Amino acid sequence: MDRWQARAGARDRVPAGYGQDRREHPDPVILAAAGFEIAGRYRFPAVHEWTPETLTGFALSTSVLSPAVLGGMVADFGDDLRRELRACAASGRWPQTIDYAYDLARRPG
Repeated sequence: MDRWQARAGARDRVPAGYGQDRREHPDPVILAAAGFEIAGRYRFPAVHEWTPETLTGFALSTSVLSPAVLGGMVADFGDDLRRELRACAASGRWPQTIDYAYDLARRPG
C-alpha cells in the first residue's frame, strides 16, 4: 500500500493533526457538545472472508487509494495487489471477525 501511495502521490491524504484531534475530540465528546447523550453502546461481531478481489475493492473504496487518486493506474494497482495477496496465502482467503459497534445518541427531554 505504501508503494502505491507513493506512486500515486497520495501520502498526505489524511490531514495533519487528524489523529490527535480525534483523540482530543472523540465522538461522544462531540455529541455531548451538540446536546446529545449516549443512550447505549452496541457491539456485534460479523464474520467476513476476504479474497484478493474483495480486498482490492475495499482499497479502491477508500479515499487514500481511490480511482480518483490512482487515475490511469487503477488496473495496474488491482493486478499488483491481487498478485501480492495470492502470494501470501495459497487459499486466497482470509477469514476475519470484524467487531462493529455504534453509540445510540438522543437529545434529552
